[in-house]
Amino acid sequence: MRLTNIQLIHAAHHAARYLPKASAELVRELATRLDVALVAQREAAKQRDALAADNAGLKKYICDECYVESVRTGHYACAGHGMPSTPATDAFLDAVRASAIPEGYTLVPQQMILSAEAMEGICFHCGDGGFAFGEFTDGVLFVGAIDDSDGQKIHGLHISTVDYPEEGCATICEFLPVLRKGAAQ
Repeated sequence: MRLTNIQLIHAAHHAARYLPKASAELVRELATRLDVALVAQREAAKQRDALAADNAGLKKYICDECYVESVRTGHYACAGHGMPSTPATDAFLDAVRASAIPEGYTLVPQQMILSAEAMEGICFHCGDGGFAFGEFTDGVLFVGAIDDSDGQKIHGLHISTVDYPEEGCATICEFLPVLRKGAAQ
């Protein structure tokens, strides 16, 4: 007798009532895990089908409209008119990006170029040895999002003086916005 996975799950839960307690718990746990695995498999299949539909739409667009446009204009580049939306692909990529950045972390560039304006901001907040902005003081560097004077969020590396943190801060380097929804700023 060959049972479907659904029948097997129901049979395992039913049979567990007649087994010793330890065995019953094990059978119930296995049945629950099989049920969860089946739900995950169905969701993965839905996602695969949606991604395939996005892919098929893009292939049709590239092969039909972009090719025709290239032949008609003589340019081998597509202007992007009428490009189909790819909601499944966009959602998938958002999930990949979100999972790549642990909660509480943000993207920081490997290297930062400090412009003259950034250097001036550092000197303004922490001094320049007495030349124009006063003697050196301790500063605090921090990564995060701040509100600028226009109320816009700036995600980046910022500096403020330890002596007068309430005086505000200067953005040393602006980073890409956080890719995860709800990530720590």
